[in-house]
Amino acid sequence: MDKRKPLHRVVFDEIADAISRGDYAPGDRLPTEAGLSKQFAASRTTVARALRDLGHSGMVVRKQGSGTFVAGGDDGATTIRASSIAYCPLFVGSLSELPYVEGEIHHHLADLAAADNVQLVLQCLTSRLPDRREAMLRTAEELASRPVRGVLYYAAEMPVDEAAVNQEVVDLLRAAGKAVVLVDRDIVAYPDRSDLIRVGFDNRRAAAIATRHLIERGCRRIAFVGIPERSTAVHERLLGYREGLGSNGLSIDEDLAFFPDQVDAGFCRGLINSHKVDGVLCKSDRMAASVARGLSEAGVLVGDSVLLAGFDDDPVAALLPVPLTTTRLPADQLAAAAYDALLKLLAGGDAFPKQVLIDTQLVVRESTAGSSDGFNRTGRSQ
Repeated sequence: MDKRKPLHRVVFDEIADAISRGDYAPGDRLPTEAGLSKQFAASRTTVARALRDLGHSGMVVRKQGSGTFVAGGDDGATTIRASSIAYCPLFVGSLSELPYVEGEIHHHLADLAAADNVQLVLQCLTSRLPDRREAMLRTAEELASRPVRGVLYYAAEMPVDEAAVNQEVVDLLRAAGKAVVLVDRDIVAYPDRSDLIRVGFDNRRAAAIATRHLIERGCRRIAFVGIPERSTAVHERLLGYREGLGSNGLSIDEDLAFFPDQVDAGFCRGLINSHKVDGVLCKSDRMAASVARGLSEAGVLVGDSVLLAGFDDDPVAALLPVPLTTTRLPADQLAAAAYDALLKLLAGGDAFPKQVLIDTQLVVRESTAGSSDGFNRTGRSQ
């Protein structure tokens, strides 16, 4: 068990993962609270809280006097089947593998669905096939056969030559009569746009604002660090970075956009010694944490000679040795807008915008301390 999590959350994740793997089929009865207490070495109160949260998420249904059942069975132990929807991130195999923002979106969707008596299914990868495309399509086929009316599809970040599988997944779901709304990422490459409703964060504007912030702190050689896999969200952040440079008087140097397979001290030494970088904007906070570690191993202090910013406002951002400036992505607002769009689509509405962008917030911390805050690059007050 992950001892860093509250025990009720560990129990929740373990049971949710077992349901996702198919260890419990729709309609199956879960072990009793006493049995689960023994299995997890937890109190009955802890287990009861986990089961309550699973009920709110739509994964299980608790029947007074009968027990707790996996939702979706034919024995009446289910919520209204006609109101079943799915949250579908086919880039993880279980709830516990969801990255921070994607996990927060799931939690907020579960709360919204529970309030409306709508069953929310979390559909992660169920296939362990080594071929990622085949695994995604196999899982999509399983979802297409389930009594789910609508799908909130979170496209996987893929290498450019494999990204078309996201379109294949959506085509398969739509052919099965499922309504589909895209979460954050489109299924086609920029500047193309699919014909689906997409509810996403305003990544381009956010990256432009973060880049401007680095410039205002004195940076003149700013790198963008992403990942080899691409998505519309990452591309929009790259565009915003370029826009931020150009609109603030700096030239755009394509040699300063990096998509490394690995971020380590060697990569970071290259940023400093070969490219003379004094600012770095990362695709995510997790990537920024790797850059911070690499810079430290290379003998460079973040917030001193190099300023660093990320994306997500993952809790790790505030806990780094030098707390990280980042862009906060309001998962609650995105979840609400995506949920509303899907329900309107299911109700036959056609007036909903094809694209909805959610504003973000720059959160400034010590990793970008600069002269306009009364500090110089050594961290001393001026």
